[in-house]
Amino acid sequence: MGEDQTARFFFVPPGDLSQNPVRFPPEESHHLRDVVRLGRGVLITAVDGGGNGAVLRLRKRGDEIVGEVERRFRSAVEPGRPVAVAFAMLKGQASDALVEGCTELGAAVFQPFFSTRSVPRPVRGRGESRRLRMERIARSAMKVARAASCPAVRDPLGWKELLLTFGEYEQVLLCRRDESAGPPPVAKGPVLVVIGPEGGLTGEEEKEALAAGARAFSLGPRNLRSSTAALAACSALLATSSAWDGGREGT
Repeated sequence: MGEDQTARFFFVPPGDLSQNPVRFPPEESHHLRDVVRLGRGVLITAVDGGGNGAVLRLRKRGDEIVGEVERRFRSAVEPGRPVAVAFAMLKGQASDALVEGCTELGAAVFQPFFSTRSVPRPVRGRGESRRLRMERIARSAMKVARAASCPAVRDPLGWKELLLTFGEYEQVLLCRRDESAGPPPVAKGPVLVVIGPEGGLTGEEEKEALAAGARAFSLGPRNLRSSTAALAACSALLATSSAWDGGREGT
């Protein structure tokens, strides 16, 4: 019997995870071979980002490392309530930290946007590279959390474009520090939480969000960084969820 390293999670695209043996994408093959150096016979876990996983036994096939399926399973640690996070693009690595932390907590969608007080400004041709970077961070955070669902990362929108997406959700919650009331009762369906930039949304933007159907709620009286507010909002919303998928193991 090989060493049990099933606590180590690796990402495999859905089409490849359904095969047997399973082939790893180049970046994961490199991680297996050159970073963690796991050898033949070792048991690891592979997930597809869509809630599915498999315990694999590593084998050598020529110069390639592949995984033979020992058993397949449906992840038991995925929230039943989809929580989407719309956040104003942040400077430096703050957006990366937001995506990383909220993915670990169980966020389902990330929708970056630009508002009046956003410090990073839209740059032609950079939207795709930003999205791909956040997707890589989300996949890494999914593995750290030992989860199998990877959140969707959408292209950045302008403020007016963001307002038009509110109808996709059963409930939209707007974080505001000066609100005295706590979160309203949370819907069972998809929820969008809107996080403004470090300087906050303008008064006009807040009015537009509320007019578009958002409801305001507070995370407390303290002034929070946007990345902290996103983590706090995700924690509050997912902690109240009574519907977490009960994963069923299969063959």
